[in-house]
Amino acid sequence: MKKKIVYIEWEDAASPAEDTCWWSEEGIRKWAREFDSFVFNVGFILEETKKYILLASEFNACLNNYAHPIRIPKIWIRKRVDLTKHIK
Repeated sequence: MKKKIVYIEWEDAASPAEDTCWWSEEGIRKWAREFDSFVFNVGFILEETKKYILLASEFNACLNNYAHPIRIPKIWIRKRVDLTKHIK
């Protein structure tokens, strides 16, 4: 059975590394304007709904099991490329 596989670029939620200290409101706003938290995933599609896509980055054909699942809200997705045609 051929598996569907995709490349996805998505923007993750984030907080500053120094989140344990006190910030001014302007400091927080400046951080939010300047910070990007982009993630790049390649994975097998396990499920897709209107709200999210469920991927697994690894598949073991002998055991018919998956590893490293991730559920990504669709609203966070910035780019999607179908890679299924590249799998034999």
